[in-house]
Amino acid sequence: MVGYISSDRYLHHWVWAHCSGFEEDASAWMDLLIVSPEGKGDIVFGALKYKDKVYRVGGLAGLKFRGDYGLGHLRGETGIKGGAIVFSFTADKKDIIIARYEDPVEGYRYCHNTEVASADITVRTGKLGVMHLTCRGRAFMEIVEPNIIDGSLPRVIEIQ
Repeated sequence: MVGYISSDRYLHHWVWAHCSGFEEDASAWMDLLIVSPEGKGDIVFGALKYKDKVYRVGGLAGLKFRGDYGLGHLRGETGIKGGAIVFSFTADKKDIIIARYEDPVEGYRYCHNTEVASADITVRTGKLGVMHLTCRGRAFMEIVEPNIIDGSLPRVIEIQ
C-alpha cells in the first residue's frame, strides 16, 4: 500500500484512490497517490497486486501523472516495469462528503471523500498480455485541496 507521508505540514493537494477485492481476483488490490510537490506538476506513486504479483508505480521518485481528476472521477495511465496500467475510479456526487483538516502552516485542507466508488483497471504487460479488473462499489477515493470544490456537498466534523 502507498503508506503515510510524514511532514510538519500538509501537501498543497493530493488524490488518493484504493480498491481491494476485484471481481476477477478477490485478493487483488490497487493503491494510488497523486501529489504535486512544490506545485511543480502532479506525480503518481502506488502499486497493484494481482494474482500474487505486485506491479509498482513510480518507485521512490514517482512518475509524471498522465490523466485527470475532479469531483467523483480519477482517470489516467501510468507505466510499470514491462507495461502500463490504465485506471478509472468513479463515484456519484451523492456519495461524497467533505472533511476539513487543519494545516498548521497554511490554514485548512478540504478532503472530498467517498467510500463508495468503482474502479476499472486495465494492465498491459509483455509477458501476460492484457488483463481487465473491475471493482464495483468497493473502491474509495479522496481529493484534498485548499478550497472546497463543491459547496453543496455535506460536511463532517473537523479533523485535527
